[in-house]
Amino acid sequence: MTRSGPLPASPVDAAPASRALIVERRIIAGAIVLLTALSWIVLARLPSVMSASSAVPMSMSSMAAGVMHDGMDMTSRAWNARSLFVAFVMWAAMTMGMMLPSATPTALTLAGLLERRGVAERLASVRAFVAGYLVVWIGYGVAAALVQWLLQSTAMVGTAGVLGSSAAAVVLAGAGAFELTSIKEACLRQCRTPIGFLVREWRPGRRGAFVMGARHGTICVLCCWALMAVMFVAGVMSLAAMFALTLATLVEKLIPGPWPSRIVGCVLIAWAALVVAGRIGA
Repeated sequence: MTRSGPLPASPVDAAPASRALIVERRIIAGAIVLLTALSWIVLARLPSVMSASSAVPMSMSSMAAGVMHDGMDMTSRAWNARSLFVAFVMWAAMTMGMMLPSATPTALTLAGLLERRGVAERLASVRAFVAGYLVVWIGYGVAAALVQWLLQSTAMVGTAGVLGSSAAAVVLAGAGAFELTSIKEACLRQCRTPIGFLVREWRPGRRGAFVMGARHGTICVLCCWALMAVMFVAGVMSLAAMFALTLATLVEKLIPGPWPSRIVGCVLIAWAALVVAGRIGA
């Protein structure tokens, strides 16, 4: 069902993809890979950039602990505007690096649906779609930065810069429980079927593509917000944790059926139990 305007013919029913469309899909995929790589580079370089003007060196571990030099101590009760901005940059880069890859199938499917349109229109629509997707996730980054500020300004984090054991166990158990819900599975079904999502949500033009991207981003946030919250347990600048969660997200979205998310949920709940038992640190 279309919102307004005709829905282009499905690439499934159309002739095989033209050479031009194949090239465009490679360009789109390459651009997303580049944006993803740049996000990870920013995350890897952020600690050294922030410590460049400081006499005190800052390692990734100190960044994960929430400590910033050059007048910024993110573990203190008083954050300044610069601290909050840096936290936002960190979360925005994190969400882009972790979530952009999962938007690639839908972006490529959109290009296929618009195969009979002009090249400029196809690329503009895909750009608008990705922009709408990123706007939603950047909004999540703003919210996450504010939560981080709240947690650290109220001393709810320990000396390791992560939540204390009790709070960490709650976050892990809550995230694990969400992985087992029907809401999670419903969101995953939409992520796994790009053509179905676009048919249901179709809106013509660049503005329509932006709206579709924003709606796809909203579904993605609903699907992955709990997994992202685990970063407050593993350390907000832990590249290893980001990589593990990115891999878990991709597996959940690419492999059909409820088992991937159930396995992830059980792992998180088991982690929470070990934290409560004191067998493992938060």
